[in-house]
Amino acid sequence: MDEHLYKYLVLHRKLSIPQLGMLALDNEPARYDEASGQLFPPKPIIVFEENIASVPDRSFFEFLTEEMGTDDETATKSFNEFSDRLCKDIREQHAAVLKEVGRFEKGEEGVVLFTQETTVLDLLPTIQVNKEAFEVAVETTTAKPDDYWWYYAIILLIIGVGALIYYYV
Repeated sequence: MDEHLYKYLVLHRKLSIPQLGMLALDNEPARYDEASGQLFPPKPIIVFEENIASVPDRSFFEFLTEEMGTDDETATKSFNEFSDRLCKDIREQHAAVLKEVGRFEKGEEGVVLFTQETTVLDLLPTIQVNKEAFEVAVETTTAKPDDYWWYYAIILLIIGVGALIYYYV
C-alpha cells in the first residue's frame, strides 16, 4: 500500500489520510546563504497538516483501484484498514512510518508531528559560490532581454506574403 500512496502523492501533489491529515508536495526553491557563500539546490518537500476530518476524493480511490488491479470495494477496504493501522500505531506506539514518505510521531499534547524521509535530492551537495560571480550571474539572468522578436515576425510575414503572391500571380 505504501508504494501506491507515494505514487499518488507524487502524481497528484496531495494525499488525504482519514483520521490523520493531509500530505502535500511543495517545492523549496534554491537559496543562497550570504554568510557562508553556499548555494543550496531546490528540492521537493512534503508538508503535513493534521486534520481529523480529512477524506480522500473519488479520484484517489479510482487510482488505487487501477494500481491494485482490484475492484472499488476491495481497494477502499484495503486503504481504510491501512489508515486505521497507521493511526493505531501512532496512538499506541507513538510513531508510524509511511515508506518513502516519512515518519509520523505523537508529540506533546497529542499533536501528530511529521518528519520527511531523506531523499536523493537531500544528498545533493551545496555549492561554494564566489559572491561577486553570483551577483553577476543573478543580474545577467534577471536582465531584460532585447526585445527584437517582432523583427523576425515581420520578416516571416513578408516572406509569407511574397510566397502567396508568387504562387497566385
